[in-house]
Amino acid sequence: LMVATLGILYWKGWHHVILHNIQEITGIGPTNPAVAKQMETTMSNIRDGRSIDLNDLLGQLRYNCGGWIRNNCDAFAKELPAVATAVENGPGTWDRKKLKPQTALEIDRFLVDLSQRSEVSMAAVKTLARELMDSTPLDIKSDMKVATLL
Repeated sequence: LMVATLGILYWKGWHHVILHNIQEITGIGPTNPAVAKQMETTMSNIRDGRSIDLNDLLGQLRYNCGGWIRNNCDAFAKELPAVATAVENGPGTWDRKKLKPQTALEIDRFLVDLSQRSEVSMAAVKTLARELMDSTPLDIKSDMKVATLL
């Protein structure tokens, strides 16, 4: 009965849906084209001198340096000074809302990992760390590892 059910699901094409969901969850499959386009647009905006916020930064970190497949972490690391400038000039620089703790800790982890790379500008990492610490809720500031980079 199990073999027959699996055979029918395969014949109906459900294996593609299941495989796609597994790839999305594990991060081992191809990137969603809409997400890739959005991330490329954001990077283009950064190169053009436009500002981004810390949530945009997290999206870039996840896309370029996260998951099992690291799309372009080396190239992203080289562009970190422009990214830091974009975040520093970001929207609401004088009135930013605090990040959610999970978001702040995830950015923290990515920045600490990036700081270990030889091709990364430490000045850019420090700028991003300062912006992150300014937007981190007080109750988790002691858990932030980027504080050691400042």
